[in-house]
Amino acid sequence: MIRITLFLWLYLLTSACQKHSPTPAPTLEGTWLATFTETNQYTADGILLSQSGLVAVPNSDLYKFTTTTLTVTPFVITYNYTREGDALTLRPTDPSLTIPFIRTIVTLTQTDLVLQDKRASTQGTGYTISLMHLVRRS
Repeated sequence: MIRITLFLWLYLLTSACQKHSPTPAPTLEGTWLATFTETNQYTADGILLSQSGLVAVPNSDLYKFTTTTLTVTPFVITYNYTREGDALTLRPTDPSLTIPFIRTIVTLTQTDLVLQDKRASTQGTGYTISLMHLVRRS
């Protein structure tokens, strides 16, 4: 009986000491399917004026990230990008589209990606925040 108890204690002790490898941090690399957008409009003071709620993306756009490029299909628009923290600076590879723009990563998990775009409103009073919700395809 003592041997069984000792064996059980040794088993529990060694199994408790086993190190589990940490889950790797999610990466952008891969193919993402755009599923929903949402748009929120604010005053210059940050007061919410309107919310669209989640709106389904009708075209099933695919966002394919490599370590340095993003290709959006079906329109086949390619961007070079750099990432600093949660900020993505996107530069179109088409020479006629020369203005870079920034998207902020709001959520990045193994399965979900939410990108934010913040722009001044067209009336010049306030701003609009648009969110693109994507799910990983591969």
